[in-house]
Amino acid sequence: MSAHDDRTARGYPVPNPANTLREDRGRIADAIGEIDRDLTAAEQATASVSARATKLEKSRKTEALRTALGLYPLI
Repeated sequence: MSAHDDRTARGYPVPNPANTLREDRGRIADAIGEIDRDLTAAEQATASVSARATKLEKSRKTEALRTALGLYPLI
């Protein structure tokens, strides 16, 4: 019998009651691996955006302080 290949909207394989545990155990392991990779990528993207936002905020504060003190950039 061929295993049912059910998937989530994101494409993760999910168990199916018609499948045997032997058919689904690899699919469950694959899903966990795929979810872990997606979460790791999301965490890295979030950290990168956060770092850029922090740098931009520091730059804006520095520019506001320079403007308040009358120290304009020498361009």
